Amino acid sequence: MKKGTSARSAVAKAWDKAAAEKKARYEDVLLRIDAGGDLTSVTVGQFTFQVQECAWTQELDKEGKAHLRLKVVFQGSTIGESAVTVTLAKATFYTAKDKLGLLIVGSKGEAFARTFDPMVPRMFEYGSIVPPRWPPGTRGVAAFDVEFGGKKHTLRSPIASIEKKD
Repeated sequence: MKKGTSARSAVAKAWDKAAAEKKARYEDVLLRIDAGGDLTSVTVGQFTFQVQECAWTQELDKEGKAHLRLKVVFQGSTIGESAVTVTLAKATFYTAKDKLGLLIVGSKGEAFARTFDPMVPRMFEYGSIVPPRWPPGTRGVAAFDVEFGGKKHTLRSPIASIEKKD
């Protein structure tokens, strides 16, 4: 993981040839490399922002068509005296073999942003629905470029498997 993208091809070859008991470990490294970072939280000054949880489920809509639903829970808190606004600048879901850019704008095309008031920890949920590109059991990670305080930070979710919802 520390070598980053320069090690990806070697890890991918090892993953393809790995025995079943080691395959998941290589896959974890591939996902972490693809996410572009290994941070699930970042603290700048008196503000902390983190990816709390990530879950994917495969569901059927009212017409019986399958789709994938992503739910990511973020948490932020500041002990400073002023509010902090966090904007999701980019979101991508990675599997070991594929990636998908995720929509991060509101219903009116505005940037997906949340404001965190001083001394009040807050959680918010980001969700996305996409066509069923991967089967249940597929493991992946969501990576987010977040902006606050004039800087961009890359955070990743915990590695999650796509679950089938009955």
